[in-house]
Amino acid sequence: MREPVYRFLRYMVAVAYGLLFSVQVQGRRELPQGGCLVVANHFSAWDPPLVGVVFPRTLHYMAKEELFRIPFLGTVLRWVGAFPVRRDGRDRQALRRALRLLEEGQAVVMFPEGTRFKRDQEGRPGKAQPWAALLALKAGVPVVPVAIRGQYRFRGGIHVAIGEPFYLAPGMAPKEREHLAQVADGEIMDRIRALWDQAV
Repeated sequence: MREPVYRFLRYMVAVAYGLLFSVQVQGRRELPQGGCLVVANHFSAWDPPLVGVVFPRTLHYMAKEELFRIPFLGTVLRWVGAFPVRRDGRDRQALRRALRLLEEGQAVVMFPEGTRFKRDQEGRPGKAQPWAALLALKAGVPVVPVAIRGQYRFRGGIHVAIGEPFYLAPGMAPKEREHLAQVADGEIMDRIRALWDQAV
């Protein structure tokens, strides 16, 4: 049931975004085969559906657990394969589920900043939490960086820049949280920031 529902909702969201915004995409939309981790900056609640529209492949999302408490929305999120995560950064169950999906060859979306990063329009993406680096290293899957830039207003320009897939080197696998955060920020967010600078 999940795949037909996902495809239908993706189509409906694509139509809505096409009517509401002016979306421009740079880069390759085809994701690598097998497990991969899609990472993007996050400044609006409109971002996650946009990532789903950009890529034709079915995606799995880690979504904040509060959303699953909202009537109907929580049901829809489960239909499309999203799963809840606590935002305190200590949700081992959610991390295990994401790791299992990656090992099963699925594509998982994460926002390394951990939450919507409040900034002015000219501000760059923020600092990363360690969990995207942890998952990429544990699963040994490619990381696909995505930068989103623009304003979600009627017919506002939204620019999406997709970078080339890359691997985190196994030697980057420190166990300390602060070191993983440094890896996530230096190896992942730096690429997103570079794409963000190009997304004009």
